[in-house]
Amino acid sequence: MSAYYLNNSGTKWTTRPTEKIRLISLKDNYNKIRKVEYYSSFGNFGAINLKYKGKNVSLLGQTIDKDGLTVCFIDYKEYYNNLLTIDNLINS
Repeated sequence: MSAYYLNNSGTKWTTRPTEKIRLISLKDNYNKIRKVEYYSSFGNFGAINLKYKGKNVSLLGQTIDKDGLTVCFIDYKEYYNNLLTIDNLINS
């Protein structure tokens, strides 16, 4: 896997082949594997940028599922309130 920078300052980059993540929204009962558009720097972290419902969203990975995919949550409030439900979604 190799990284390619999208701007001169090095704050946006993409990888080839394109990495995939699991995107979960408990509010919409959404659990799908999505391709990462690009990564951007967020302090000491790398934020994942992708399209969700026609909008660009920037997320931080929360955990790794049983298939080795990074898991991102759209609605953080439900994530922290429903940890048991999320565990069932990831490991089902």
